[in-house]
Parts: sequence; structure tokens; C-alpha cells
Amino acid sequence: MKNFLLLAFAVFTSFGLFAQSNEATITPTEGGYLFDVSIKDSEDNMDLNQNEILGSRIEVYNNTTDQEVMLIENHPNSNFQVNLEKGNHYTLMVRKEGYFNKRMEAFVDVEGCILCFNGIGKVEPNVDHAINSNQNSGALLAEVAMDKIQLNKIIQVENIYYDLDKWEIRPDAAKELNNVVQVLKNHPGIIMELGSHTDARGRDEYNLSLSEKRAQAAVNYILEKGGVDQSRIVAKGYGETQLANGCKNGVQCSDRSHQKNRRTELRITGIQESDLVVYQSLRTIIKDEIANGSNALSIK
Repeated sequence: MKNFLLLAFAVFTSFGLFAQSNEATITPTEGGYLFDVSIKDSEDNMDLNQNEILGSRIEVYNNTTDQEVMLIENHPNSNFQVNLEKGNHYTLMVRKEGYFNKRMEAFVDVEGCILCFNGIGKVEPNVDHAINSNQNSGALLAEVAMDKIQLNKIIQVENIYYDLDKWEIRPDAAKELNNVVQVLKNHPGIIMELGSHTDARGRDEYNLSLSEKRAQAAVNYILEKGGVDQSRIVAKGYGETQLANGCKNGVQCSDRSHQKNRRTELRITGIQESDLVVYQSLRTIIKDEIANGSNALSIK
């Protein structure tokens, strides 16, 4: 969640861009941006209509003003529009039964950042309508791909690092594990395994033991910090038994190649059909995160 897309659109805002939608068109706010978002399934499909996701729940919350900007239940279309005003930090969340929640952050002219996005893939200016408007505003197009919740699906958790030969949870790793806590809270029907993997350097038995201790330490943090029921996540140490590349015993590899094997992964081991979607408001989710010290999003 730390990959920010930095966009400087001063040249486009002078044209006053205007976006189109499948629903009634919203006029961009003076000096702000009209954000036009399309929602699709992340899996490639030759039939583009099959990729569209309908019936989602869409929320937009302004963190700067502490206001709920938008709430749409069972949205009949695959896209939506929202105005993003300068000087504000917005959180957007899309929820659809059978899919992982999609959460996005938008920083608009905040802390010296013209436009910074987190959790969104491709964002581009809508230049098609640039010459049709005289407003001092801009329009942005974004495509949001949502992942299906599937049994045995693997999710790699980035930036979980440990000190040499240690398994204590470091502060930088804690921030990433807080995201895992939020995933479990937002999807109460999911049961997961947290697996820890090492590279092939060192003795096989030692690596297996170390990975087990690291996996258990991470799970303990999730249970204690997030108040998650222990039946919903288990620890599994794999050592060097599931290498991601060919850097096995006796093979010389670069440090970068070995690093690919040192990883933490989540695997969905169970799905309860009922209560897959939580309708706790986005505002409540954010307030809970702040209270628990797990909301640390900022421009970096």
C-alpha cells in the first residue's frame, strides 16, 4: 500500500476537463478534480462486459473534514464519479460480496503533493473532453480491479522483515501486520494461514524452526493487536521447503535472488458462506483504526 502515483496535472486543469459516466454526469468542483472510477474483476476476460462489477457498495470519506462524502448501496453501474476538492485527504472503499474490499487513498494538494494516490492502479487525465469545458477544474479516469475471494488464494505480505536470527516483530513489520488485521476484520468469513518462508542458506532444520517462530510471532501480534479470534488464522513455518526460485542448497545466487525466498504469505484456507461482507461504515472503520493506532497513512 505504499506505492504512490504522483501526478502533476497543472497543464490539464487549465482546460477544465470533463468526464462522462454511465450515470448522471457530475460537474467538477471549481479548482478541484472529478474522479471517474470504473470497477472491474481483476481476472482477464475476453468478454469485457463480464469484467464489469455491478451491485457494489461505494463509500467516500473526507479525512480532512471528517465528513462522509458518498454512500451508494447496491450500485447498479460499474463506475461512479466523485468530486475531489483541493486540500483534502479522501478514503474510498468499494465492497462487493465474493470479493476483497478495495480501499483507496487520495491526497489532493496536501502537504505539497498535487495528487497522490494509494491503492489505485492506472490513473490518467480525461483529455477527450478537455476542449469542451471552460472550468478551472480537472477530470481523472481510474480503473479499479477487485480480486475474488477464492480458496487457497495466496496473498504476499510485503515488507515483513526480521533481525538476523530473530523473530520478534519490528515496528516496520507491525505496520504491515496491521493491514492483515484490517483484512480479517473486514472479511469475517475468511479463515487464513500465515506462512513464513526462508532462503536456502543455513541448515534446513534451523530454517524450518526459525520460520515457525516467525510465523507464530506474527500471528500472535495479529491476535493480540486486532482482537481476532484465534480460529481464523494459524501460523505455518515452511523454512526453505517452498522456494520461489532455483536458489536451493548448493546453488550460488545473488542476495537479491535469495531475498525473493524470504517472504510472508497469507493463504485462504476456509470461506464461510455467510456474512462475507461487513457493512460497518467506512467512517467507523477509520475511527477504529485511529483509536487502535493502526491508521498510519501519510504522504511519503
